[in-house]
Amino acid sequence: IAGCGCNGDKDCTKGTQCAPSKCVASKCVSDAKSMQGKSCSSGDLCDKPNSGKCNAGECVEPASIDCSKAGDGMCKVGQCDKATGKCAGKVKADKTACDDGSVCTKGDACKAGVCAAASTLKCDDAKVCTKDICDVKKGCLNTPLKCDDGNPCTIDSCDAKKGCMS
Repeated sequence: IAGCGCNGDKDCTKGTQCAPSKCVASKCVSDAKSMQGKSCSSGDLCDKPNSGKCNAGECVEPASIDCSKAGDGMCKVGQCDKATGKCAGKVKADKTACDDGSVCTKGDACKAGVCAAASTLKCDDAKVCTKDICDVKKGCLNTPLKCDDGNPCTIDSCDAKKGCMS
């Protein structure tokens, strides 16, 4: 007879995974104790399935999906889309500080999801007899020019005002 209680557990449908309903003495009652400490899913698409634990009828402390690989660690942060459960790189705000890995640049900041330098290191030592470059790991290198015209009959040298001479 409808409304007169339950005839078995199948009649009790209002429970949750951490507090299933059971039919006891023709009444549906919550049975959270039997599930205490057991694994559960939070229902959030960004949580790992069965990573939570039942506690007092609730699914608590689920582990989130790791989306760190969806970002670049600088100007994009990996983030889970709650609607789909998929990871994507979310662009950080422009002007967020970052490091492009080069000692030859200064003022690195995010711009449209990419780490960009505000300026570059000036390596010119104002000497015509050196080749001036910036090595991304070592910084400025001012190496002496090799003034060799390929003719063994000439003396090759570098003049501080004129540069290479033969």
